Amino acid sequence: MSITDELREWVGCNLYYERRDELTAISDRIDAEHERQLEVLYRDMSDAEYVELPKGADGEYIHEHDKVDWRDHAGTWHENATVVAVCNDGCYVMGGTAFHVHKSDIRHYHVPTVEDLLFSYGQSCIRISNEAETDAAKQTMLAKLREEYAAKLRLAKEAE
Repeated sequence: MSITDELREWVGCNLYYERRDELTAISDRIDAEHERQLEVLYRDMSDAEYVELPKGADGEYIHEHDKVDWRDHAGTWHENATVVAVCNDGCYVMGGTAFHVHKSDIRHYHVPTVEDLLFSYGQSCIRISNEAETDAAKQTMLAKLREEYAAKLRLAKEAE
């Protein structure tokens, strides 16, 4: 119930007939002015003056200061960058240097779970096994990978 409806209800119960008409007319003018002001507000917020926020690949709106993952032109994903500016087709992210990234190459950053890290570790082990040319190279690469993921798992465990 609006304030003017409350006023009309109160007037109907508490005042003589001649005063009711006056207060009802005032309530009507208040409502009319309110509607006029809303129309002005909506007209001032026309599409020509404002840009709708872009949505990333995950379907979420992108705002300044969001933490995002972004994909470069080579297809490599970079994690946990900060959005420093938004434009109609994407945004600018800061990762030491500002880069313009198209909205289809942006997704919101989410702290990886232990399960995410273990899955990624397994994928990396498979990739190394397929790509390494010698057993020595494979062992070296796997040792570095173990150290990297052990550190990430310690951080993930602390976050949980």
